[in-house]
Amino acid sequence: MISTLALAAAVWAFFVVLTGEPISGWASQMILTSLLGGFIIVIQGVVGLYVGQIFEQVKDRPRYIVSDRLNFDKPTCSLSS
Repeated sequence: MISTLALAAAVWAFFVVLTGEPISGWASQMILTSLLGGFIIVIQGVVGLYVGQIFEQVKDRPRYIVSDRLNFDKPTCSLSS
């Protein structure tokens, strides 16, 4: 989302330059800051997913715990004719 805003700012800055009323240095600094901010947020998300996967593997817990096994030896359906 931040990178999208940076792209919109770039289009706006280009339009301002074409109309002849640019503020010197403001547009390039804001666009660069926004693009880098968006890139950093995306990288943080990737690292977060990676750390989450490591955490799940390190816990080494089963996905579920069976407290009682009821009717385990009986078949669930009968196929007799």
